[in-house]
Amino acid sequence: MSRRRWRLAALAVLVGAGGAAVAVWMSQRLHGETGVIAVTGTVEATQVDVSAKSTGRVVELAVREGERVARGRLIARLDTESLEADVRRAEAAVREAEARLRDLLAGARPEEIRAFYRTYYVPNN
Repeated sequence: MSRRRWRLAALAVLVGAGGAAVAVWMSQRLHGETGVIAVTGTVEATQVDVSAKSTGRVVELAVREGERVARGRLIARLDTESLEADVRRAEAAVREAEARLRDLLAGARPEEIRAFYRTYYVPNN
């Protein structure tokens, strides 16, 4: 091969390689590729958010921040005063309903019947 052909062949290879490089660069720019590689896998959590089933004021914190805990371990204790008051109100409502039921099952007393007739009975003329 002559010297001129070698130069032309080398020039063609360089132009081809440069064109390929420009084409790859333009493709990345046009398609928004940023050079970030996306992969799938598992990430082990090091922090977990916890929440209580009911709201309230924390009266005791049984662990320190960053301390490892096991499932079922007490983390914090909430104030139960308002819940205990709710229970007392519900128990009183049950007692009241039981007393009304006893009265209904016992029937009306004669004085209650007379008071009803005095209040609501209108004789026909």
